Amino acid sequence: MFSHLSLFIVFKKFLVVFSGYSKINLMAKQGMISDLTALLASLEGRIYKNYKKILGSWSCREWTLFIDHVQSSCESSPSRMRMRVPQLTAGFPLKVISTKDASVALGDYLLRKWESFSKKVSRRAGSGKSGLFYAEPCGPEILERSSVYFDPRFVELRFRYGLPSVGNRIAPENLIQALSHAFPKIVSRILTWTSLDETEVMNFIHCYQDQEALRGEIMKKGYVAFIPDDAVLPRIDSNNPHPLPEAVRFISPPSLRQTFLLPHKGPISGMALPQGVTVITGGGFHGKTTLLNAVKTGIYNHVPGDGREYIVSDVSLFKINTEEGRTANGIDISPYIHDLPFGKGSTFFSSTQCSGSTSQAASVVESIRMGCRLLLFDEDSSAANFMYCDPVMDSLIGEKNRTITPFLETVRDLWESFRVSSIMVTGSSSYYLQTADKVLKMSDYRIEDATEEAQKSIRNQPQVLSKKLLASSFTSPRWIDSDRFRIRKRKAPFQTRVLSPREIQIGSMIVDFSDNEQICDMGQVRTIHTLILKFEEHVFKKRISFEKAVLQLFDSFFIKGIHDFLSEEGGFVPIRPIDFAHVMNRLRLLQIRE
Repeated sequence: MFSHLSLFIVFKKFLVVFSGYSKINLMAKQGMISDLTALLASLEGRIYKNYKKILGSWSCREWTLFIDHVQSSCESSPSRMRMRVPQLTAGFPLKVISTKDASVALGDYLLRKWESFSKKVSRRAGSGKSGLFYAEPCGPEILERSSVYFDPRFVELRFRYGLPSVGNRIAPENLIQALSHAFPKIVSRILTWTSLDETEVMNFIHCYQDQEALRGEIMKKGYVAFIPDDAVLPRIDSNNPHPLPEAVRFISPPSLRQTFLLPHKGPISGMALPQGVTVITGGGFHGKTTLLNAVKTGIYNHVPGDGREYIVSDVSLFKINTEEGRTANGIDISPYIHDLPFGKGSTFFSSTQCSGSTSQAASVVESIRMGCRLLLFDEDSSAANFMYCDPVMDSLIGEKNRTITPFLETVRDLWESFRVSSIMVTGSSSYYLQTADKVLKMSDYRIEDATEEAQKSIRNQPQVLSKKLLASSFTSPRWIDSDRFRIRKRKAPFQTRVLSPREIQIGSMIVDFSDNEQICDMGQVRTIHTLILKFEEHVFKKRISFEKAVLQLFDSFFIKGIHDFLSEEGGFVPIRPIDFAHVMNRLRLLQIRE
């Protein structure tokens, strides 16, 4: 017969609900803000772990503070909190918060306001992170963020705060003062509609909605990218995403100019790149890579004034870079790598140390398998032997020793047979001109349509071979060895954590995805980290292919939404299935059955 203690333990385990990082805390309290103030005062001078007593929800007439997680020390990651304001006080228009596009844009706008305001109300008081508010930093992309949540009944801001102490002793005075000054200001300055500049907010929302509509229009009409006239493409530098002052503004070639009608902005004109094969060429430092980078960022909507707002691209695009040393797991790279020495096959290729060419071959196949319809290449970040082989060198190597079919020979068939478009930057190989539907030439950051000129210049050039690709390389199932994919479900579970905007640690393994140029926000990395753990649950003891497992996981993600699927914690940003698969394919724990 169970004792009362054992029954309580069983009941407690039953109530624990995993959702990302959050759990139901059975010790959480409820009370008024005045109760919290009194409790904090009683904790003064006690050791830091006593801060756990303030876990819970604390209310006043206009807002409620949820303290969901208390840091273990003043040097640890700050404590997680949520401020909830009822709509009767917040007053956000229902027509705004009930519309997906508008609520995403409004949430992003509020978080930017909070990021700026948090610096003003932070008051360092004591050791470590004491007294500091932490907001998620926002880049130029407008993103759906879990840090702001709208409900018809309330609006909620999620953030971190450093609980104040001196050494290991609680010093609550700063937090007590914040409860009567800083926290109410968060409500009155950020979380009420009347405190905002309505014209500015609606312009921000309309800019986002117009970009969404424009992206849908170009894809519907058979274009892969659109760059408006007067756009500012260059950035200050690789670490500063702000537009370069006095940059040459973009002007579309007349032959590629199209005009679209947007819901709020009205007509907009610019360069519309058609599906197929596009080559960008020109001299060094004349803007080829800058143009490609602009296309790459077009999967996201940008804030007004960024210079790249209204640059939109096919949402499935992926830039293929060389990744020497990456891991590959059971991938068919035979379209590009074949007839290896000593009879080694390439239809089920695995390696923990890929070369430049094998890494790009694997990335191309993996991307297409995940639904990519637009591949981007830059010769500066590509393996030369993967991209092309000139006729003289090809003849010298000989057919018998030819183990690499360069991308040059497959780019036409990818488009004609699989409807996968490509945009390539090259200034060194004229052979890609034979494969191109459009050739763009950059000069002093100005662009011209050089298609006819290019066709004339290659009339006497030896013909490029075109290889027919097998559909099976992109469609045959890659069965997961679910018995060996263990992170938490093992005797000694792996510890996992986000290390940086480009790295996740799982046990002793570091997963480096710095070559994925589409991931733009730290919140996306947190999402990937959480989804890896959910992926383990999803495939546990199942016979399922890798791509199907990823898509099923994301079906649940998209249906439930970021707030319900992940957790009540702020700091998460949605990620595309192709980017999640990109990280998973570099995880050595993932094993594919032959």
